[in-house]
Amino acid sequence: CDNDLVPIRRENGDIETITGFRSQHSHHRTPTKGGLRFSETIDVGTIDCLAQINSFTCSLIDVPFGGAKGGIKINPANYTNRELEKITRRFTVELGKKGFIGPGVDVLGPDLGTGEQEMNWISDTYRNTLGSQDLNANACVTGKISNDGRNTR
Repeated sequence: CDNDLVPIRRENGDIETITGFRSQHSHHRTPTKGGLRFSETIDVGTIDCLAQINSFTCSLIDVPFGGAKGGIKINPANYTNRELEKITRRFTVELGKKGFIGPGVDVLGPDLGTGEQEMNWISDTYRNTLGSQDLNANACVTGKISNDGRNTR
């Protein structure tokens, strides 16, 4: 999944188009599972390679997931928290449009430049849009804060 996301309006008024990627390497075991990173240096080749490594890792340790990886081509230090939320939620919607997110499809997790907050935004966006009828909608990500305050990593 190679996306040029809908342009976002920065808080300073500038409009910027953000590029995001999601690669699902293996569907022999589902769902696929892999992190989402924020990095200026990612490209589709890097994401594909990391998804493949995740497939091999899951297979070697006998974890029932296929490999996946995702990235948004930004340096999070250059964005406000509000802008990061807007970017993350928009990427989640784009993944949903292409069928690249869901508890039984593809489970995202934190990676370089992302953490609990981003996973909570993804979970909330999925649960309130595409996953609104899905009892297990919160399982679309790992690494979020659970309802009882514990981390789900």
